[in-house]
Amino acid sequence: MRIVLDSNVLARAASPVSGPARELLLHCTEEPHLLLLSAFILSELRRVLRYERVRRMHGLDDAGIERYLTDVESAALIVTLPDEPHEAIVAPDPKDDPIVHTAVAGMAESLCTRDRHLYRAEVIAYCRARGIKCSMTLRCSRDCARVSRGTPKLDFCRFATSNKLGNPRNLGMR
Repeated sequence: MRIVLDSNVLARAASPVSGPARELLLHCTEEPHLLLLSAFILSELRRVLRYERVRRMHGLDDAGIERYLTDVESAALIVTLPDEPHEAIVAPDPKDDPIVHTAVAGMAESLCTRDRHLYRAEVIAYCRARGIKCSMTLRCSRDCARVSRGTPKLDFCRFATSNKLGNPRNLGMR
């Protein structure tokens, strides 16, 4: 399954505590799934991970944030968005349009987000017409789990439950 994870899901997945977002990220890095991201989503994730309230959630310093971003980027197919102006899709928050455009350009089957603007009827219809299902983290994770599992592509996946020191917080990122 080709899946786009919004930055709000990826930011939650950076937390050392196993939860739905982290499990979803791990599923997305297993065969036959393909994690789709764009420079826009990675840039937004870099910004969001530095918010003080988000730092308290994940506990990463600047170097840890950069390692997490590198790991996520290396496990994803980076979709290039066209340079020309994008079609307006998310009327209440046009800054969310590139997220939908990432899903369309990457021919995603699923777009996972916690952003309420992306659950508006017109956005759901736009995505559905292009074969994209918009889902919350838990539903998207269940959909991924239904598909056969393979080998995770993220280096830190082997540390998802514990590392050599038995500390899940490290996640193999030093």
